[in-house]
Amino acid sequence: MEQNSVDQKQASEAKWVPWLIIACDTAILEFCLYLSWLVRAEFNQWFPIPLDLPVNGGITAGVLVVPLAFHLMGLYPGYGLGDVERIRQQETGIAIVFSSLLIWDYLAQDGAWSRGILLATWLFAAILLPLTYGLLRKVLVGIGKWGVPIIVVGARDAGAAIIILLKNDLRLGLRPVGVLDFDSSLVGNEVGGVPVVGTIATARQLANSVKICAVAMPELNGGQLAELSAKLPFPRIILLPDFGSLQSTWITPRDLGGVLGLEVKKNLLLSHNRVVKRILDIVLSVPLAVLAIPILLILCIAIMVISPGTPFYKQRRGGQGGHDFDMLKLRTMYRDADQRLEKYLQSKPGRHEEWEKSFKLKDDPRVLPILGKFLRQSSLDELPQLFNVLKGDMSLVGPRPFPLYHLEQYSDIFRELRQSVPPGMTGMWQVEIRSDGDIHLQEHHDTYYIRNWSIWLDIYLLARTVTAVISGRGAH
Repeated sequence: MEQNSVDQKQASEAKWVPWLIIACDTAILEFCLYLSWLVRAEFNQWFPIPLDLPVNGGITAGVLVVPLAFHLMGLYPGYGLGDVERIRQQETGIAIVFSSLLIWDYLAQDGAWSRGILLATWLFAAILLPLTYGLLRKVLVGIGKWGVPIIVVGARDAGAAIIILLKNDLRLGLRPVGVLDFDSSLVGNEVGGVPVVGTIATARQLANSVKICAVAMPELNGGQLAELSAKLPFPRIILLPDFGSLQSTWITPRDLGGVLGLEVKKNLLLSHNRVVKRILDIVLSVPLAVLAIPILLILCIAIMVISPGTPFYKQRRGGQGGHDFDMLKLRTMYRDADQRLEKYLQSKPGRHEEWEKSFKLKDDPRVLPILGKFLRQSSLDELPQLFNVLKGDMSLVGPRPFPLYHLEQYSDIFRELRQSVPPGMTGMWQVEIRSDGDIHLQEHHDTYYIRNWSIWLDIYLLARTVTAVISGRGAH
């Protein structure tokens, strides 16, 4: 017997969430403007201009065009957008609005507004708007008010996989509340903990309460998918064909004379993207290296006190194009680390499996007491790699440069894929799973990064690295 209904509590959507985000963005924008006014006022003794309200009051209204731009770009509330795409759209909207305000001021007002205030507001908004959005979303996820219900069409393995994915990534805001399938005998069963509530023929009875569906039936061909999408009554339909390991972002749909095409961009094969990535590395690494020097001096002294000898550690790592290089780290282990590890594993053969799974041990006998663990948890032992970045052996973001014995555990195809980009100080699996993942999870995250690279992804991962390092989660 068909159920033809979903739990109304699960299917409910907090209609006030978009308005809350708009209010938050508006408050943040005006706060950014106030901060910019304070900064400009500090410089007014050297570069005097009128800072009274009649002259710059128009900026107060002008910056409020940003929420309008966000609305037109579908960012309120932004359900279904990944973090990187959301940041890209936010920064694009901010850039368009503030560029337009600068042009308007120059052409229509003969520069009446303070360009310093406008530019400073732009900078503050570019930082604070994505940050506060992420924090607000985290709170809403925590109290169960973030997301919109979604129906999954397909009760087989593909449907179960997408349900698990959506449940594990609550930030997307797509909450599966029911499953539909052609097979009526499946009604009443559960797929990934979500009930099969009916067949596709009865989907119309759900369309009043649920507006989005995801079709996870890779066994259907293009014509069958087109026919199915025409039958489904939901306003928004997400088709999930099986493209295997094809990249999932930066794909552009193309209309080729009525035929749907998908343009895949291999961004890191474009020379100008490599130049942009290198410029970002240098611009960020130079000031970071200068700030790191006094910290490195203190840490070097502490290491030599605990374990006499050089405080630095060099190891051959696999680099771009198959060229090996010496990666620098602060020494967190005893100088006879290899002998200590061999002796430990011989005395505790049960720990071989943990070592072979991820080449890490949570109670590693090689690590210096107290200081070694602190350096690893805080990732301060990675600071010397800033000089590898400046030299060009590494990038700030990329797949981790593994030791040669670690690389040998991977397939030839994956090793070749890794060698197509420069290795990084941080990367996707470092911020997502830290040291908790095995080599299969590491391979999955590195593959995703390489196939979906963009400057926005690098910026996102750099920001996530800061929070991961502060929390110390998963580091050992």
